[in-house]
Amino acid sequence: AAPPGPLHVALRPERLTLGRGGANVVSGVVERSAYRGAALEHAVRLPGGPVLLVSQPLVAGLGTPVPAGSAVDVSWPAEACILLTS
Repeated sequence: AAPPGPLHVALRPERLTLGRGGANVVSGVVERSAYRGAALEHAVRLPGGPVLLVSQPLVAGLGTPVPAGSAVDVSWPAEACILLTS
């Protein structure tokens, strides 16, 4: 069981997905999309200020950058969460 009180969770960018495909979903606004080697990286600002980086592998072609200002959902599976302890 998780300890009582606020928790901090780390998420790897490659474990996140744009859309509602995972057990956990948050909504945000795309700040930028950029090609990073073999991936397309999206910076998504969440309400309250944090930014999630979402890395999509380029397995077939160049992918499609999401325009800045676009509202998106970001999701991830429960097993992608890394609980940080102090």
